[in-house]
Amino acid sequence: MFKSLLALTVLVSSAGYARPAYCGMLLSNYPGARIDNRLRCQTCHNGRAMNLYGKAFSGEFLRLSKPDIFKKIGTLDSDNDGISNDQEIIEGRNPGVAGK
Repeated sequence: MFKSLLALTVLVSSAGYARPAYCGMLLSNYPGARIDNRLRCQTCHNGRAMNLYGKAFSGEFLRLSKPDIFKKIGTLDSDNDGISNDQEIIEGRNPGVAGK
C-alpha cells in the first residue's frame, strides 16, 4: 500500500518536476539525437500531463540510478508504434506519442 501511494504521489506531482535538469539528462544520454526545443518537453509531457514515455521514466525514477533509467526504458516501445524509445529519440521523434 505504501509503495502504491508513493508511486501515485510521484506521478501526480511529476508535472511539477519537469525541470531543465531532466532535459539535460535526456540530452546527455542521447548526444547525437535530433532533439529540438519543441520535443524537449514533449518527450515526457502532453501539455501538463505525462505521456507514455514520461510515465515510464517516472515509474523508474525512484528505483534506478539516472543513467540506468535511460538504458531500461530505451529498449521499450512506450507508445507501441513498433519503434524503440531509443530509436525514436535518436531520430527526433516523440517516444511517448505514436506517429510523432
